[in-house]
Amino acid sequence: MPVVKQQRKKKKTSIKANNKPRVKAVSKQTPKSMKMYKQPTTVGHKAVSALCGLVDPFCVHANGAKYPDSSSNRTLAYHYKQLIPLYSDAAGVNNYLFSPQFSYGPGVGALVYSGSAVTSWGLFPASAAITGVLQYRIVSAGFRIKRIGAPLNASGILSIRIYPFVSNSTLATGVDVAGYNCTDSIDIPLQDVKDLVVVYPRTSQMPEDFYKIADESNVVLNTTAKGICPIAINITGAALSNYAFILEHVVNYELMFDDGNGLSQLATPSPIANPILTSAASMITSTIKPIVTTGITSFANFVVGRAKQALLSAAFGPAAGAGLAIMVD
Repeated sequence: MPVVKQQRKKKKTSIKANNKPRVKAVSKQTPKSMKMYKQPTTVGHKAVSALCGLVDPFCVHANGAKYPDSSSNRTLAYHYKQLIPLYSDAAGVNNYLFSPQFSYGPGVGALVYSGSAVTSWGLFPASAAITGVLQYRIVSAGFRIKRIGAPLNASGILSIRIYPFVSNSTLATGVDVAGYNCTDSIDIPLQDVKDLVVVYPRTSQMPEDFYKIADESNVVLNTTAKGICPIAINITGAALSNYAFILEHVVNYELMFDDGNGLSQLATPSPIANPILTSAASMITSTIKPIVTTGITSFANFVVGRAKQALLSAAFGPAAGAGLAIMVD
């Protein structure tokens, strides 16, 4: 009998010994299987970066970005940046209009006005841009406003109005740039203006459209929007004759040259048509807040979150994007 008991014990130990390697083998396979999910994450980052380059003019990926389309047009990406000082007049008031073109500067000051009621504007200043351009389109554009001076010495109100007009003739004469006949607006005390970010929303024009240099003008009455909405700025109650703000204006262009121009040799075709990317870009530009008072970093984080949601919605349907929105928000 004792011999039988010994055999049973040995049999039990052998079963345990045989099971142990099996458990270890399963545990060793777990890290290897997790490595398979790293590649889709990388691809997702590339898609988000490409999308942010189309909708966020301040993003590093916007410098050199081109709009995907089905044409074979060869274009040259051009990043334009300009610092524009904003002044108040002898009464502590002033008005500005911004409607970017290519051959002229993006902004113009009011010539005749009473408070925020503008009777006429000055002329868009000539821009020392690249010569030999035949056509262009604007991929993205925006500006940042920073206050100059101490906040305790800042008084008054800064008003921003965004208009949906394609023709600027509506804004040429007899317009109140502090009124609310606009698509978006903000009235903010001057002392609270630290890093105000404004991105030009899209008009009803198609984002892939090109605009001819020959159709440009330095007169507000004769200008039209180039795919993005015109924006007016009013300063009221500021210190008299004061250098109130510095405005950093950014435009990302695609330029098209004549074949005889040397720069045409540097031009390359735009990215091939990408319905998912362009659909996601349209989702963001139609829902994004064009005016952000909390700075460029806050705006960039907001765009990235919306880009992920828009890509999921465009690729897998609204339910996928809504699921991510619930987790993010």
